[in-house]
Amino acid sequence: KQVRAGISLAEFKRELEATPVAIVDFFAEWCGPCKMIAPVLDKMSKHTPNVAFMKVDVDKCSEVSVESNITGMPTFILFARGKEVTRLVGADQTRLKQLVQKATSAASAAPAAAA
Repeated sequence: KQVRAGISLAEFKRELEATPVAIVDFFAEWCGPCKMIAPVLDKMSKHTPNVAFMKVDVDKCSEVSVESNITGMPTFILFARGKEVTRLVGADQTRLKQLVQKATSAASAAPAAAA
C-alpha cells in the first residue's frame, strides 16, 4: 500500500495506467470516518495481494482530488489500467468489502492483459 503525500496529477495517472487493478483511498487527516475505516481497508489490502491499494491525501494532492471529482471523504475508487470502474463515497464497511471483491474479480482477468 502506498500513501502519497504530494503526488502530481501526471504521476498519479502514470501509476494508475501501469497498474492492472487499483483501489485508491482519497482521505483527509482530519476526517473521522476516514480514520475509522482505515484499519479495515488495511486489513483487506493484506488479504488481496493482486490488487494495488493507494492512499491519496486530498489536502496535499488537491490537483489529483479535483481531477478525480472527490466531493466527500473517504472516497474509494476502483481503477483498471487507469480507467475508473466504480467508486464508493463514505465509510461503509459492507460496500467497501464489495468493492474489494469486485477488484479481486477484475484482477483475476487482468494478468492476460498485463502480459
